[in-house]
Amino acid sequence: MRFKPRKPEIPECVMQFAQQQLRDHQRLIYQRTDRMLAALMVLQWVVGVILALWISPKAWVGIENHSHSHVGAALFLGGVIVFVPVLLGWLQHGATVTRHVMAVAQMLMGALLIHLTGGRIETHFHVFVSLGILAFYRDWRVFVPATLVVAANHLVLRSIWPESVDGVSIASDWRTLEHAAWMIFADIFLVISCLRNQRDMWNQALKHASLNASEKEFRQLADAMPQIVWTANPDGLVDYYNQRWFDYTGMALEETEGWDWQAVLHPDDLDQCLELWSRALETGENYEVKYRFRRAADGVYRWHLGRASAVRDNEGRIIKWFGTCTDIDDEKQAEEALEVARDELELHVTERTDALARANQALEAQIAERIDDHRRVGHGDVTRGVDAGAVEMLMPRVERNREDGACLPLERRAAPGVIPHRRGAAPIEDIDHFLVQLPLRRELLAGRNLAHVAIIRAARRI
Repeated sequence: MRFKPRKPEIPECVMQFAQQQLRDHQRLIYQRTDRMLAALMVLQWVVGVILALWISPKAWVGIENHSHSHVGAALFLGGVIVFVPVLLGWLQHGATVTRHVMAVAQMLMGALLIHLTGGRIETHFHVFVSLGILAFYRDWRVFVPATLVVAANHLVLRSIWPESVDGVSIASDWRTLEHAAWMIFADIFLVISCLRNQRDMWNQALKHASLNASEKEFRQLADAMPQIVWTANPDGLVDYYNQRWFDYTGMALEETEGWDWQAVLHPDDLDQCLELWSRALETGENYEVKYRFRRAADGVYRWHLGRASAVRDNEGRIIKWFGTCTDIDDEKQAEEALEVARDELELHVTERTDALARANQALEAQIAERIDDHRRVGHGDVTRGVDAGAVEMLMPRVERNREDGACLPLERRAAPGVIPHRRGAAPIEDIDHFLVQLPLRRELLAGRNLAHVAIIRAARRI
């Protein structure tokens, strides 16, 4: 089973608009053709009178040129034939009855001209030319009364007055059928032409209705957008704005179309905008610029981001520019505020870094000073209150006991009234094996130790 794609259904609104377009187009054609045929009727009437004055006397009375009754027929009968269609053509142009009256009157005028020329074969071509003129209506129905009038005229006049049709007193009855056959032959192709023209008119109306619907949807979409939307021709002349542009600028299309949009642009942004827009028109590249537009409500210039792209045909030629203008004033102010905050933060960071650097230098100096103090070893803590001689004797023992971490016993004189005690120290080194501390331990001397101390003191006195 083969799949047959279905044609997309045409929306009802598009069909109604297309039908209205077709009716309007047909009415316009009818009106123009009615007026044209009304003017042609008057011209043919004047020509008929001239022919009656010049040709009819020679055709009917030999070579003598004098007035003939056909002059009166051309003047009065032609006037009767012309009066009604001309009146309808100017008062009711476009009406259905006017078209059919025009078709009948045109064929009757042809019959009058054939009669005035004495049935000349050349004048018979007026009938076929008239059929072509009636085809201007693009309505095949006008050929029906026209063909019937010609056939009836030939049939009646050939039977009662053959000289007015064929120019001879005796004519074959087959000429009427022959003439009618040629008329029908011409009508067939003229009807086909009218039907094709009507079909083309319908297709054109449907296409125009579809384009109109698409344009209407585009305008609705553009008006609903929160941006300014515009279009320009290949030369850069702006020819369309959406409703937001008029609401923002408070100006009409005639005031800002073409290049007149410069009136709402900030003077400081004008040169850059024109330069970038001219370059885009020359190269066909995308257009992007930031500029300020004056708002009509308060006269404030707000930042906008303008962008445009070119639409090209199959041969690569630019046929249209589509652009937008987006309000970025809030983002611009936020960006400027962010830059100010960034600068302030960088300044604070710089100041803080300098302060930390100074504090670090001071701390390093203090650390270096303390390291030097510790490297010199806190001997004062160990030898405070000890005789100088004892200190000289103590230091070698300190150096020897540093290696095994043993405690160093020290004796200290006690002040009068103070219990004697003994101090001990265990050396503590840093990672570089410098002596940084000697923690002291005090032990009271009592009993045997007191006696021992007394003996030592007595020995020193001796």
